[in-house]
Amino acid sequence: MHFHHCLVIYLVLSAVIYGQHIENSEKGFLTEKFISEINEAQSIWKAERNNFKTWSKSSIKRLMGVLPGHYTQIKQLDILIHNVPNDLPDNFYARDQWPNCSTIQEVRDQGSCGSCCAFGAVEAMSDRVCIATKGAQNVHISAEDVLACYIGCGRGCDVGYPAAA
Repeated sequence: MHFHHCLVIYLVLSAVIYGQHIENSEKGFLTEKFISEINEAQSIWKAERNNFKTWSKSSIKRLMGVLPGHYTQIKQLDILIHNVPNDLPDNFYARDQWPNCSTIQEVRDQGSCGSCCAFGAVEAMSDRVCIATKGAQNVHISAEDVLACYIGCGRGCDVGYPAAA
């Protein structure tokens, strides 16, 4: 647990220090040296160059956000109070808990599609199906189906309504 806190602190500090060297420009965000430092500091995931390395900040920002009026679709939920047990484990790693559920370790490439809410929703659904069936069913629920078939989610890949996903 302590290692993970140190790793997060290191990555945040590295980003802040690195960020001081980048002018507010349309240049790329990561150098090869910075990517190497991230990979040397941890082994849980691998930092690499991505498909957005040549994109401008304004192009990337276009993918962020939601459609106007999405707040009106959010329903007020009842407040639930849970008694948290005192014997929680020091750490928990879903990949170890459910090794037969390959979707848990996947991060889908949504490319230039701005509807991250649809991708996040179907990724969680895919994981839950596998967990509920104790690994008997590894399904990949389609984000494309959510985007194409349900107009309530928004305008396809042009952002959307998170509550509808």
